[in-house]
Amino acid sequence: MADLLATHPIDKPSRKVVTRAAYIIWSVAVGWVLLELVGVFSMTTGLFLGNALLGDTTRHQPLTVLPQVLQAELAPGATGDVTDAAPWLRLLCAAPYVLNVVIVILGAVVFHRIIDHVGRGRPFSSTVQLAWTRLSGLLVWGGLAQTALSTLAVGIIAGGLQDGTNDRRLFGAEYSGLGINGPDVPWMLIVLGIIAGALAVVFREGARLEEEVAGVV
Repeated sequence: MADLLATHPIDKPSRKVVTRAAYIIWSVAVGWVLLELVGVFSMTTGLFLGNALLGDTTRHQPLTVLPQVLQAELAPGATGDVTDAAPWLRLLCAAPYVLNVVIVILGAVVFHRIIDHVGRGRPFSSTVQLAWTRLSGLLVWGGLAQTALSTLAVGIIAGGLQDGTNDRRLFGAEYSGLGINGPDVPWMLIVLGIIAGALAVVFREGARLEEEVAGVV
């Protein structure tokens, strides 16, 4: 019933505003994803993207390209870079950011659906209410999952530094000093998810009030 009562005529200028909003959302999402993918490329391949595009694959990133590694000082006379680290470790360190890319893309799809229904004059439809709820769950639970992956990567790296030793099976080179970062918590995603949840409640209440008004009329 909410879908029938929540349909309103939308004039052409308003539709343009809604369309512009969709363009902005996708522009931000695409920019965000591209930046994350550049980082994922560096972590997993150890290459500099600019050099790789020019055909230079000889220069490699240091171990600190992994976000979980804060400091990496090679032992005197030792050589090494991130490509010497175990491939599975590099993949694990990049996994939270791959997940972040998936979350952002799915979030943009869901938000686009909300904007589309608003543009059709159905801001309080059951579809929009459900979309807000799904967006909230996606951002909050996705952000927590990303935190868990980051925590796992940090824990494994920290385990390789126990007793002041550096596990060569993990890092592939002799380091005199290694420092680690704490887990990367995507607070922005989580906060946006909480806001989306609040908006889901607001839109649900708006639909209820609209039904009451329609019943009075």
